[in-house]
Amino acid sequence: MEDVERHDWPCLDWWDYGALAGAIEMANRKEPRAIMFFAGGAFETPWYLRGLEAFLLDLYENPDLVEAICSRVERYYRERALRAIAAAGGRIDVIGSGGDIGTQRGMMISPDVWRERIKPHTGRLITTFKQMGLATFYHSCGSLVPVIGDLIELGLDILDPVQVGAEGMTPEDLFPQFGGRLSFHGAIDEVGLLPHATPKKVYEETTRIIRILGRNHGFIVAPSHAVQGDTPPENIVAIYDAVRDFRW
Repeated sequence: MEDVERHDWPCLDWWDYGALAGAIEMANRKEPRAIMFFAGGAFETPWYLRGLEAFLLDLYENPDLVEAICSRVERYYRERALRAIAAAGGRIDVIGSGGDIGTQRGMMISPDVWRERIKPHTGRLITTFKQMGLATFYHSCGSLVPVIGDLIELGLDILDPVQVGAEGMTPEDLFPQFGGRLSFHGAIDEVGLLPHATPKKVYEETTRIIRILGRNHGFIVAPSHAVQGDTPPENIVAIYDAVRDFRW
């Protein structure tokens, strides 16, 4: 615990918040855009500090250490986001937070351990901004089905990136459970579909997924993560074409 207190924590004053308003105006110059500020996360950064294996052991063997680190990280990210919101003068629409808690086959840690050790810190990076009237966005790769309901309870509006190849994360699985309570961002597979399929297949699959996830108009069409360098440009264009052509 003494090491946590002595750690050279970053300072909120390091950032030039005054640059935000101008950057947002530049982004909006051609057309209005939804502006998101990504606050940070209270799971990934702590294990960056400790190392993944050590942090996962800490969850069971040193919970006080987990609490000390996560609370410091969460407070820093929350206060930085609050300063950014103030500096932007109402120009920020969405506050993002997150941290990968899923794998291809399930969650990285037990859902119960996540609820006990991580959820309170994750929650403050969602609920704080939801209560301010901002939209909220959470990023986690992999399968996190057991705790999606918890995130909704905390005030989550948008789940990203909907990694459709992970256990339980297909549109057919997700929409019946959460489609009326959450918006989805992503779901166009970046692992198999976009790098390897034909533009025709990408177009057809994008259309199919819109029909499932977009039934409540709660779907933001996007790849299931950042487009990777092995994706043919024609397949990126096919996503745009499918969205422009889509009709109910």
